[in-house]
Amino acid sequence: MNQLKKISLIVMVCFLYAHTFAQRFITPTFQRTDLTITNNVVFGRNFDFLTDPAGIERDQRMRVYQPSQSVDTLSERPVFIYLHTGNFLPAGFNSPTGGIDDSLVVEMSKQWAERGFVVVTPSYRLGWNPQAPDEEVRRSSLLKAVYRGIVDAKSVVRFLRKSYFEDGNPYRIDPDRIVLFGEGTGGYLSLAYGALSNFQELLQPKFTDFTVTPPAPYVDTLEAGNIEGIGGSKNVSNHPSYSSKVNLIMNAGGALADNSWVNDGEAPIISFQCVRDPFAPYGAGTVFVPVNPPQVVVDVVGAGIYQATVNSFGNNCAFDNVADFTDPYSVRARSLYNTVVDYIEAGTPTINVGSGEGLFPFLLPVNNTDKFKNQAGPWQWWDSSHPKNTEGLNSNPDMSKAKALAYVDTIQGYALPRIYKVLNLDDLSAEPNNCGSTSVFNTLKNKGAVKMYPNPSTGRLFVELKNTDLSISKVQIFDLAGKVVLVETVTNINNIHQLNASRLDAGVYFVNVVLSNGEQLTNKVIFE
Repeated sequence: MNQLKKISLIVMVCFLYAHTFAQRFITPTFQRTDLTITNNVVFGRNFDFLTDPAGIERDQRMRVYQPSQSVDTLSERPVFIYLHTGNFLPAGFNSPTGGIDDSLVVEMSKQWAERGFVVVTPSYRLGWNPQAPDEEVRRSSLLKAVYRGIVDAKSVVRFLRKSYFEDGNPYRIDPDRIVLFGEGTGGYLSLAYGALSNFQELLQPKFTDFTVTPPAPYVDTLEAGNIEGIGGSKNVSNHPSYSSKVNLIMNAGGALADNSWVNDGEAPIISFQCVRDPFAPYGAGTVFVPVNPPQVVVDVVGAGIYQATVNSFGNNCAFDNVADFTDPYSVRARSLYNTVVDYIEAGTPTINVGSGEGLFPFLLPVNNTDKFKNQAGPWQWWDSSHPKNTEGLNSNPDMSKAKALAYVDTIQGYALPRIYKVLNLDDLSAEPNNCGSTSVFNTLKNKGAVKMYPNPSTGRLFVELKNTDLSISKVQIFDLAGKVVLVETVTNINNIHQLNASRLDAGVYFVNVVLSNGEQLTNKVIFE
């Protein structure tokens, strides 16, 4: 073979490889027979209140889907975390769905794994009182369940990073490329995960119990731990020295607890929601939990409102160039933006679909006779012989696998190009797309960036930041109950801060370091 032919062959092989690799993450690269599924992976341990109001400490488990490591040569792969639906009740309690074995969960997990992602599906904690005659009890127990679900999801993220840094990266993940997807109830969790940035956001009247004196938040951090899942007498602090940051939030069929939770600099959001969803309001409205009869719980906002707020802060700036998204799914979504359509609520005959890149509204036929028979999750399907089939058909009357897969195709077709752009999947050696600002993930691959010594300490603790251009902006100490016992703002630029904790009682504490880019790292420290 002459030299020109050799060069031509090499160029052709490189082109074919580059083309194939470029399609990875967008189109299936692996066969289903190439997938490895690992069950019962323990990601943490915590108090479960489903069967005992006092709580029982149990292992928490998840399932992992991935291309077999024998056929996938990529050493670090982006991750999906899938939070299932189910109304914080056991699978089959009030509907045919509600766990990691749901048809949709299994199908979408396999589809993402076929495209080259690692997918984990955790079983988060369940349990609340939907049939309580007192609305305060319903609201209180549900909000506590939501809070526990957020804590569990953060435990999963931190566990994955721990597995990378300490356990030899057994799942070959990229700890800097993590997507959190929630469907139905999981959508409420994923949105709250991304937007609930401090406990003060829970100090609103609708999250407050006024039956006690003085009024108090429904969620007690002394018991449940802080919003990072650190501390609390009825909470286990899982993997506290690792970050819980994620790159992207996805929601299908959930809603956001409060629009004021959205802030500048939070993760971008992609949302799929039925405009006439009877349970999760598309605009501003009240959550109805689909038990029998449906129960009013708390006021929230749907994708028709919060998605515009997300975009107004610039959090979805990775989607700003619409020329990057000319696919039919994007065209369909934009064709519905800012249209006014018939609605299902009494006194609200019409609703504006809203707008904002990252929003895909599903506009399905309206049922004004019984609003609870409007469709909420047309992407779901199940065995029609399931005991709760009739309940499921109320809001998915023509349920079938074929119908559901058509909606799955739309979700994938709209989301994957945007995921590709946010995670910067065309250049895995580069950081994810954070709209030109310093990535909040760029210190994670250097876990040793923050040093705390001596540990144990007799009262004086040195916090040192090494091997990075960042600086320390604040240091906080939490006790085991999650209460902040010391806060110091750091103004020096030497990246060594001396903390005087001599006034604290002897014991175990969590020291939280806030960096100048917003990332937070926490270590356990013993003060003697």
